[in-house]
Amino acid sequence: MLRSICSFRWVQLAALILIPACGPIQPPIQDSLTTIALAQQRKAVAILKLGSSDHSCLEIEVKLGVQQGASFKIVKSAITGSGQGHYGAHIVEVALDPGEIHVVEVRCSRTKSILKLGEPGPNGTGMRSLAWFRIEPGEILNVGYLEVLDSRNAKLARLSVGELPLAALDAYKQAKPGLFAQMKTRLMTVSGPGPVNKAQRLEMCRQMQQHLATGKIEKLPASCSGRNEPPASSGAPTAKPRKA
Repeated sequence: MLRSICSFRWVQLAALILIPACGPIQPPIQDSLTTIALAQQRKAVAILKLGSSDHSCLEIEVKLGVQQGASFKIVKSAITGSGQGHYGAHIVEVALDPGEIHVVEVRCSRTKSILKLGEPGPNGTGMRSLAWFRIEPGEILNVGYLEVLDSRNAKLARLSVGELPLAALDAYKQAKPGLFAQMKTRLMTVSGPGPVNKAQRLEMCRQMQQHLATGKIEKLPASCSGRNEPPASSGAPTAKPRKA
């Protein structure tokens, strides 16, 4: 679960959002928060899920920042336990100022070591964006499942972004029905290609169709939409004829 080591102060959204007074770690957001209240205060909320593909990350921390010249200023941090990988990682909610938001650093805490993704700069800044999204005033925005791949190997470790798994969507709907009902979906963009998903079970596709119809996911996986692979070619690509 999310945690903070410092005290909290109230902001104008009354008891709906708490901001840490001594650091950027983001506490949970109350279910009574509305997009109208957010828009009036020129604020927004990003919803994302953190996890690791090989179950080795016992805890994951993500640092979000905004670009300032050649570097990125870290504005918020969120931590979640992840031990069970794809379906075990928790959803985090982050209150943000609207604009372009960057994932500046990801830390995967393992049993005996910490894997760090990102390029730290001076004075607590970051020098590289690992992924990014844009959020508008008043939005409660699902930006997807941010997953650490190959976290046991520092040289191969990388990030992937995908839809929230069905188990996570259902759990969030039960825990935060108010926020869930107002939630939009635009997945963040990660640098580099993500992994190719395997075919999903028919039942999962049926449930994802329901979530698609209500706007809780952005699109179906290729394996559910019947566009997993391009049509097979009748042969090798045709080469241009050589000139005599």
